[in-house]
Amino acid sequence: MKKPFLQFAEKYFEDLKVTRTTDDFGRPADKWKIKNKEVGTYADKADASYTAKVKGKTIKADTDIDPKDYTWSAYRDGEPVTLKDLNKKLGEGQNAYYEFVKRTGDPADEKIGGNGTLTEVFYDEDEEEATITLVRTFLMQVDGDYDEDDEELTLTEVDANDAGYAPDAPELEDGEEVLSADDFDNLDTFEDEDYVLVTVANGEIKSIAKAEKVTGTVTEYVKDDTVTLGGTEYEYSATFSDSEKMTYSIDDDYEAYLDAYGYIIYVDGDDGNDDYVYIAEFDTSSNLSVNSKIVAYAYFLDGTEDEITIDEIDGEDVKGKDFKDEKVNGHAAGQWFKFTEKNGKYDLDIEKDQKGADFNKDEETTVVDGDNTVMIAGVELRGTKDTVFVVVDDDDDVKVYTGIKNAPELTAKGDDAKVQAIYDGKYAEYVFIALGDEGTSKGGSNSSDIIFVMELDKEGTDSGDNKYYRYKAILNGEETKVKFELTGKFAPAKTEQILFTDVEYDSETGFVTAAEAVTDPIGSDDYDSVLGIKNASVSQKAGVVTVDDGKDTYKYYLADDYTIFVIEDGDDVSTVTAKKLASDYEKGGLNADIYGVLNSDDEYTALYISVK
Repeated sequence: MKKPFLQFAEKYFEDLKVTRTTDDFGRPADKWKIKNKEVGTYADKADASYTAKVKGKTIKADTDIDPKDYTWSAYRDGEPVTLKDLNKKLGEGQNAYYEFVKRTGDPADEKIGGNGTLTEVFYDEDEEEATITLVRTFLMQVDGDYDEDDEELTLTEVDANDAGYAPDAPELEDGEEVLSADDFDNLDTFEDEDYVLVTVANGEIKSIAKAEKVTGTVTEYVKDDTVTLGGTEYEYSATFSDSEKMTYSIDDDYEAYLDAYGYIIYVDGDDGNDDYVYIAEFDTSSNLSVNSKIVAYAYFLDGTEDEITIDEIDGEDVKGKDFKDEKVNGHAAGQWFKFTEKNGKYDLDIEKDQKGADFNKDEETTVVDGDNTVMIAGVELRGTKDTVFVVVDDDDDVKVYTGIKNAPELTAKGDDAKVQAIYDGKYAEYVFIALGDEGTSKGGSNSSDIIFVMELDKEGTDSGDNKYYRYKAILNGEETKVKFELTGKFAPAKTEQILFTDVEYDSETGFVTAAEAVTDPIGSDDYDSVLGIKNASVSQKAGVVTVDDGKDTYKYYLADDYTIFVIEDGDDVSTVTAKKLASDYEKGGLNADIYGVLNSDDEYTALYISVK
């Protein structure tokens, strides 16, 4: 704070006092108190600021100071460091600063800081002191929802092999850090599995913010430098671990997370994510004991299954002579493998991080319990939004579910019941489950789609003689046509003008085979409905839509990016603003069913108003 403002504050607020200090990150700051009560500590505005590597001569040009006029110090994440700690080519002591902050010379061409590292320079002409501070950003992940009773949020490390968690980030007790609402005012805005950005001072987390996610197709990448995702070129954050090892499959889609300065700090998955296959059994293609081909029955992550020919396992060619006791070169089936395919032949590599279990055919065993967990031989793995479940039921039909919340409750029992999971620490990534002839599956959804069905368009039959209803619909916010299998449960009277979630599709026909109609009352989590509203009036103010039918009042708190769909005459769709809706029905006359979609803040992202 500049001196005139200091003098004003101290003159007119006699009990308000300030002392010079440093903040948690080592930045020069003012500490304010009223009598003995601390108001806060506020860092000075930096004289120069950078979020990428910076040369000493650039600092010289931006500050135009003579480094020899100052006593220098440096801090990284609140801890004192030397220039040599920041760059091994630089020296220690005051002379090192004098040589670094110059217009010319080898030291002046060296750099400190890094992408996504906030490097700030402060100098005080009166005190003849200069300070360089560096604040890095690290990635962590939320483990569990916000604990409303204890007002706490638990964070956990992200695997350093997959993302940017630097070695000198805070050491976590049991791999976790518990934050309290006493220290942070935004903890209730985070959800389980969110990726978050944290800053650290002296080994303690000082800030937390949600990482921005970007998705797109990779069209180009330069190793350890940049990746072009969705048409935008991104560089990596300095705390992205092993960026030099990061590779991509061109024209594949990826999710990346950015730090506050737009640098990639994490890529969710790599080019091998879809290249896993579960091998149920090995055999030879003929009775030739030596030169026969090795074949295998395979289940893929997209729900397809096939008999495939194996060329190599773990880098070794395999033939009939290598098949013995149902194994190939000692490799048993009933496991996950990574694969590559060329000219119809497959090379397999055993996945080392996997757990599995066969089940007693006479005992029912819970595998997925509806509580975000996967049980394997008494070992509990945690499912995530990205966990993929390949499930074979008692009719040998295959279904694929992505995300633990979309997975059904599964029990295994009977002949051939089996579970095998690839895991990362305590998290399940890919899970194969054969339910056996007496296993059960309850609930579940193999997509996250939301479908508002308007009215029947046609009945049809595909090339495989499979019959379907084709409905006019709003699928994930877009008008389209959706095919449902032609069964009584999807007859028009049970389907039209209804919002459906937990949608399942047949992997071969693409038809909807299962879906849950939204029937939960207003105020429920995720989705709700109010049916049979008659002659209601609508008003809106400050982002809240109020519907009043004279007997009940319904309030809809809208998200910033809300959409209101008004469906009239069966299939006439319009999107309106809250203001327009209120204008149309200010004096009443709304006869409708209203379906709502809510976000994690209990705000409505979409309303579907089916006018009767």
